Amino acid sequence: MSLAKYLNRFTTIHHKIRTQSTGTPKQLAAELHISESRLLDNLADLKAMGAPIEYDSIRKTYFYSHEVNFDIKFDE
Repeated sequence: MSLAKYLNRFTTIHHKIRTQSTGTPKQLAAELHISESRLLDNLADLKAMGAPIEYDSIRKTYFYSHEVNFDIKFDE
């Protein structure tokens, strides 16, 4: 997978979590055109980077337990 595609996926996941509009894991995986297991791996990667991701089974969405910002920088 290209770096651009990978970063785009993480940007989309971050936006949907931030706006609490992910839907179920199955729905989000389908929207991203990936398997649920790949989605769970991606969420685990974000959590490993310190993202406080939680899931609300009543509202059926992932959310951040507190405000999060990700900055991607390219230095020369």
